[in-house]
Amino acid sequence: MTFIQAFDKISERINGNAKITTDKDFFAVQVQLTNKDCSGIFYIKYEYGNLSIEPYDYRDNSVAISLSYLTFNKLIDGRVDVASGIASGNIDAVGDLTAAEAICSIVPEEEKPVAKKAVPAKTEKAKAETEKPKAEKKAAKKPAKVDSKKTATKKK
Repeated sequence: MTFIQAFDKISERINGNAKITTDKDFFAVQVQLTNKDCSGIFYIKYEYGNLSIEPYDYRDNSVAISLSYLTFNKLIDGRVDVASGIASGNIDAVGDLTAAEAICSIVPEEEKPVAKKAVPAKTEKAKAETEKPKAEKKAAKKPAKVDSKKTATKKK
């Protein structure tokens, strides 16, 4: 994926669907994606209730963060916060960290990806109940041996 493709996906998710819960009237977050195939810089600017995202360097920013595309998606979904990302080394930040925190959970709940539920593996008992019963091998009945002495004495 190229930077422009990554930016378009991010922009599509944020534009129109974003919710910002902050008491700040203005912040600008410069985001640097660090992936080899889609590295590049864009910014997210929030000014008096209006949110914009543009694919170029924004020098007059509140905070500059560097992270991977995957980590950025987790950040805007609310699955990762800035503090834990910095502590784990997945996010580098310079500037006002409260501005960076403002973009956490920027994508509303209804837009977040739904986690797939794991299907439990069948237990041996469940497998036995669902499988067709195996045909049982029955031993062929052998004819009974007749003792000629016993049958001769009975006839008398």
